Amino acid sequence: DIEKTSLSAQPLCQRYLEEIEVMKATCQSQQEEISELETLRKQQACLAQELDGMEWGVENHQNVLELEARSFDNAEELVWKQISETINELDQLSSTNLGLPSLVLNLQVDVQRGLRYPKLNGLRLAYQ
Repeated sequence: DIEKTSLSAQPLCQRYLEEIEVMKATCQSQQEEISELETLRKQQACLAQELDGMEWGVENHQNVLELEARSFDNAEELVWKQISETINELDQLSSTNLGLPSLVLNLQVDVQRGLRYPKLNGLRLAYQ
């Protein structure tokens, strides 16, 4: 009976040993998978930091562009205001019927330099 038990115990032990080897192989493959996953997690953390830096840079550039756009809008508004004031001044000058003959101008010809025509603000005057 003891021999029978020892003979039947050998295949049982062999099966246990085989099962242990399979479990070892499974554990080793899972350890490798865990190692790969940790490597991927580290890479993902590095990429997340890079993306955070890029996002901050993009937001910074966006803020700069918004400030420049506001500055441009203000400059554009000032230019339009100056144009409007200039147009108003031109309208007022043209509506007052102001003419050069009504102004008293003291024009002199610089004969010493060889000039034959009077100049006003460095521009030659012409008579019609």
